Amino acid sequence: MEEWISVFRREFGDRFRTDEEVLSEYLSDATPLYLALLLKGEELPKPAAVLRVESEEDVVKALEIALKHRVPVVPRGGGSGVVGGALPVEGSIILDLRGLRWINVYPEDMLVDVGAGIYGYELEERLNAMGYTLRHTPQSFYDSTIGGWISTAAVGQYSTMYGGIEDMVISIRVAIPRLGLLEVGGLPRRSSGPDLRRLFIGSEGALGVVTGAKLRILPLPEDEARLSYTLSSFEEGLRFIKKLILKGVGPAIIRLYDHEDVALWFEGLPEVQDKNLLIMVVEGEGRLVRAKVELIEGELPETFIAMGEEPVNYWLRNRFKRVSDVVKYIRMGILFDTLDVAALWGRLPALYKELKARLKELDGVMHVSAHASHFYISGGCIYYTVAGISEKVAEFYSNLWRTAESVVRRYGGTISHHHGIGMLKVPYIAGELEGAAELLRLIKESLDPEGILNPGKLVPSRENQ
Repeated sequence: MEEWISVFRREFGDRFRTDEEVLSEYLSDATPLYLALLLKGEELPKPAAVLRVESEEDVVKALEIALKHRVPVVPRGGGSGVVGGALPVEGSIILDLRGLRWINVYPEDMLVDVGAGIYGYELEERLNAMGYTLRHTPQSFYDSTIGGWISTAAVGQYSTMYGGIEDMVISIRVAIPRLGLLEVGGLPRRSSGPDLRRLFIGSEGALGVVTGAKLRILPLPEDEARLSYTLSSFEEGLRFIKKLILKGVGPAIIRLYDHEDVALWFEGLPEVQDKNLLIMVVEGEGRLVRAKVELIEGELPETFIAMGEEPVNYWLRNRFKRVSDVVKYIRMGILFDTLDVAALWGRLPALYKELKARLKELDGVMHVSAHASHFYISGGCIYYTVAGISEKVAEFYSNLWRTAESVVRRYGGTISHHHGIGMLKVPYIAGELEGAAELLRLIKESLDPEGILNPGKLVPSRENQ
């Protein structure tokens, strides 16, 4: 038995596990590629151990031992990530952070102090019962944790109005080898040097282990309106959304689907099939909602056809996908993935069209569809779903992501708007980061010179430059 295993067992008792039955639960996250390989019976790297932490002190102690014995550490929350960010490396220890569970609400300051292991739906239910909301609901709402949201720079379905997780974080607690437990941030804003919160938002456990955070909260909206329209083209929808954003009347939720994606997400609504579809939720104080709706309706092109509330209601009933859904499709022999790309407004329509066409040309691909659902003053995100059948699983996914990187890079965009980098995208991200890739490596080498924190993720190697 390796010495470090004995040390961990003495320190943590039966919360430290090395038995195969437990280790097998941590072989993959929700990344379609790795799930498909597992289901084909292929060997993936496996951890040497799992530690189920129960406190921030556990995390600090675990990092001390791991550093002394040079053991790779892979932090893990709900395991809902789709880019291999929580994938073990051979001989590593998985830090299962779901035992970091606390929720303390401070209404006077409009803050909640929450542990990294709390699931998103648990936090929202607690806040709703008190009349508050975070307004952050990613598609993985029931399977993802607060620590995962921060570590991957997640966005939710209300992001156009309320922003991504980076706009909600007031402070982050993070454990770093040698430095112990730190809290960065603490105020809505300050001008006392660089904003160190942003160093760890999206850092995927490669710079430190997020253990908790203080997040801003909001009162639950007083009123809402649900609107939907069919339209002649996806590009026309993008132009309309840009107009709303620039006029300052962007809805809380705004989602534009091409007709192929409508077939995926609205299969129970025959009246919208074979059409592009726009759905919106406007919310807030009643008079403000009515004013926004009036302004939105005043901007509608003549080609838009109102479809009422039902498409929005249908989407709200079916909007959350579970990790089990991913496994179900792969067991049926269907390979698929989702691509979260983003670009500036001037390039977004052309990027949508070209990437969709290029993906359809790939061997084995049978379906490509897209929707746009996160928007900003200067651009937005397009989210592709690609599905197909192939016996060559690794080649199928490699072709998909190499094509995406090539097309998106020419349009000056990103291949990761909100899913993170993980192990899946790290071979393709250096070109996008350009000179900043070396800066990221230098930061990594400064905070983690031994390279024990989530190795192989986030930071592209110099060979991939």
